[in-house]
Amino acid sequence: MVESKRVPILMILIDGLADYQIRWAAGQKELTTLQKAETPVLDALASQDLYGVHDPVQSGLACGSDTAHMSLFGYNPLKLYQGRGVFEALGAGQEIKTGDIAFKSNFAYMNLETRIVERRRVDREFPSWGIPLCQALTGIAIPGFPDHSVEVMYATEHRCSVKVRGPRLSHKITGNDPLKDERPVVTCEAIDSANSDAVFTAELINALSVQITQKLLEHPINIERRAQGLPYANFVTLRGAGITIDEPRFNERHGLKAFMIAPTAIIRGVGITFGMDLLDDVEGMTGYYDSNLEGKMVRAAREVIENANGYQYGFVHIKAVDDAGHDKNKAIKVSQLEKIDRALQKVVNMLGEHSLASNGSVDFVLCVTGDHTTPVQYGDHTFEPVPIAIGAVSRLYHDLKQGAAPTKTFDEIECGKATSALGRFNGIETIPLLKRFRDSLIAAE
Repeated sequence: MVESKRVPILMILIDGLADYQIRWAAGQKELTTLQKAETPVLDALASQDLYGVHDPVQSGLACGSDTAHMSLFGYNPLKLYQGRGVFEALGAGQEIKTGDIAFKSNFAYMNLETRIVERRRVDREFPSWGIPLCQALTGIAIPGFPDHSVEVMYATEHRCSVKVRGPRLSHKITGNDPLKDERPVVTCEAIDSANSDAVFTAELINALSVQITQKLLEHPINIERRAQGLPYANFVTLRGAGITIDEPRFNERHGLKAFMIAPTAIIRGVGITFGMDLLDDVEGMTGYYDSNLEGKMVRAAREVIENANGYQYGFVHIKAVDDAGHDKNKAIKVSQLEKIDRALQKVVNMLGEHSLASNGSVDFVLCVTGDHTTPVQYGDHTFEPVPIAIGAVSRLYHDLKQGAAPTKTFDEIECGKATSALGRFNGIETIPLLKRFRDSLIAAE
């Protein structure tokens, strides 16, 4: 097929997008946060009739963002996944070599007497005083392990990545993270006690954890914060030990030159792993509630409009909705969804006007979906399928311009109906689906 018509694909991924059914106090009707939010652009996109739900990794699995993104990019995490720590490290800017292990980590607060981790996230308002702590921990000596080095780098909010380099390292260990507040520190262990390298690595990580706490307690920032009665970091969670993945790049696998806009280190790391270009020139891109999400989406729209770099696939990651789910904050989740919808209106206007001016030689595929559910009443990832809607921007722009009333709503219930065009499918099928839709727009020229 000769592609005389240019049709880039733009995916907007809303982290933690969906909920399951909840009862709102005002009014006695079962609503999700998506149903509660006013999202006319998302509703108009669903009304293009190419909508449904996907299971990010597999049906019935409550997955993490890293494995969900792998699947949505066309890489089977059930076969390829080697731990999330390597994604965090790459996204934070660390160099990972074969033989290194890396951890997705939090600065946390542990009760020193009880060894209960009372706050896994010591403070979300973290960067200004967290970066020096990372610098202080880099190069820390591990007693009994003189051949190993440690590098700690700031990632996002309260998070950091911890890389260990040296001989005999294995990622087949459990880590020290209790995963929830008010639980005791976990002793790192080998997943298989017969694996001598894993046993060796677990002993190393337990010794490293002790040294990290000692170093943090001695740091002037923590001494001052403790004196002021403020939360201070005396513990680093070490979880998701990971190693590098050697797979064909995104362009090789899908024939699409791709870029990513994402402030969250772990998502950036997934993009780096699979060879997606990172676009970082967006001011105020924090990944939290105050993130300049309109700036991210406009930057993506400008890239595919100008076509200076020949990108055929653009990906924008939006994190704050997931944070609201973890924080169990219904109102903020609703407001963030509405904020996204307003930004989408600007993006659709930009892309639609360009398509119209091109006299039909350019169109755009727009896809909006999530990576997993993070219900506000639960505060963590669950296993429900995630809504997805796909459309041609030229038609979407026309309908919104004409004020056409949406015939569908973009939410878990509508998209999950058996009558939806896409039905329910596995997330790994998303890229092939988008390519087929793109090809149909080219063929209809």
